[in-house]
Amino acid sequence: NETQGSSEANLLEPVYTTTAVPTAVDEKCVAFFKTLMTDAAGKAYEELLKGSPLIRNEEKVRNQVVKTLQAIELYGKISGYEQAGAEYISQSYLKVSYLSLHPFNPILWTFTFYNSPSIGWIVLNFKYTDTF
Repeated sequence: NETQGSSEANLLEPVYTTTAVPTAVDEKCVAFFKTLMTDAAGKAYEELLKGSPLIRNEEKVRNQVVKTLQAIELYGKISGYEQAGAEYISQSYLKVSYLSLHPFNPILWTFTFYNSPSIGWIVLNFKYTDTF
């Protein structure tokens, strides 16, 4: 049935990519890692979460800064970072992953961004893991 096939074709499937990340999202993530590389974790999170509702949870942000500094102490200073792919849930909702490179173990970071009609791209969630 041709009608059924065309409606199925209109459904969005997750798309994994390493290149088609919006400039604003990439710039926010790159700035985060560059700031982390200067040992300014608090400032890195402040910039990353600018405009995000997550910034209002000051205790959670402080705890995340402490955990990040502990991970850097454990695995060594960040020597670089690289994009590890992205998944579009829709045109306005994107998960992007980066690896931070350390002497002893990489860390995989996943940031969830929403393209707010009034604010632009903001972080709705983030997580990191040191196990793969």
